Parts: sequence; structure tokens; C-alpha cells
Amino acid sequence: MLLIIVQCLLIVLLKKFPPKKINPLYGYRTSRSMKSESHWQLANSTFNRCFIRLNLLCIVLEGMLLMVACQFNYTATNHPFYGLLSLALLFSTLIASIIKTEIALRKFDFNSTH
Repeated sequence: MLLIIVQCLLIVLLKKFPPKKINPLYGYRTSRSMKSESHWQLANSTFNRCFIRLNLLCIVLEGMLLMVACQFNYTATNHPFYGLLSLALLFSTLIASIIKTEIALRKFDFNSTH
């Protein structure tokens, strides 16, 4: 349940306060994304959009998992698989968002040079 709350807070944070300019504290920060202002905008908009969509899907899946867990009286304390599955879902949304963003940046670099 705590992961669902954290995910909702992340979604609100990314929607309400997207990073505007290249900065050392907040946003999708890689050497490629900080190459220029246009790279920064593309990287952050791609990452945020993908991360928000996948997290919304993850919240639905976690809600279904929670309903099934309640039916069988599973909790994170008496059945560690429940907590691990929730973490795996969250981690997979992060990895998928990073991959999609890096692919978009690579295409942007390729199109910029040709």
C-alpha cells in the first residue's frame, strides 16, 4: 500500500513540477540528456510521460494484487512474495522508462547529425 502512495506522489510531482531547465538536482539527468536544452526537454518529457503511464498501469496491477492478497490473507509481513512483486513492478516501470527515453535521445541525436 505504501508503494501505491509513493507512486501517486511521484506522478503528482512529475505532472505539477516538471523540470524546466538543466539542473544538478531534479529531472532525467544523463550526459546525453544534458547535452543541450533541446535534449533536456525531450528527455524529461519522454521520461515523465512514459513513467506516469506505466505507473498508472502499475497502480492498477498493484490494486488487483492487493485484492487477491486480501482474499488469501497475504500481507508483506506474512508473505514476502507480495512485497517483492510490488517492488518488481515499480522497478520495471523505471527501467522501461529509462530505455524508452534513451532510445528517443539516440534517435534525436541521429536525426540532428543527418
